[in-house]
Amino acid sequence: MYKIFIYQSMYNHYFRINMLSFNLLQKLNANGSASRFVRRNISATSVLMANVSDPIQQLFLDKIREYKGKFNSKTFDPSIDKGYKADLEKIGRQYNIAPNEDPTKFPTIKFDDPKVDPQV
Repeated sequence: MYKIFIYQSMYNHYFRINMLSFNLLQKLNANGSASRFVRRNISATSVLMANVSDPIQQLFLDKIREYKGKFNSKTFDPSIDKGYKADLEKIGRQYNIAPNEDPTKFPTIKFDDPKVDPQV
């Protein structure tokens, strides 16, 4: 559950930063100063984004790199896969997801037409 919370908070943080920068550039472009703004600040933002200041963000990135290394390495340990499947089953039970159901697929919703009395 904690992993999901970290992933969701990181996504929300990333989305919020992108939307703020998009809105700011859109407003600046209205009066023609967007290119000047971007030229001045592009070097500063690239330096800031290269270093991670949030320890939770750094932990998140480290775990992603660790998992990527484990799943792509030639010395793959089957216990890792077993633990991964156990975690997926645990999340599936917690959120009522059937084992053969794809959790990324949008559910199909079927609405039946109400029966109307023809004499009314």
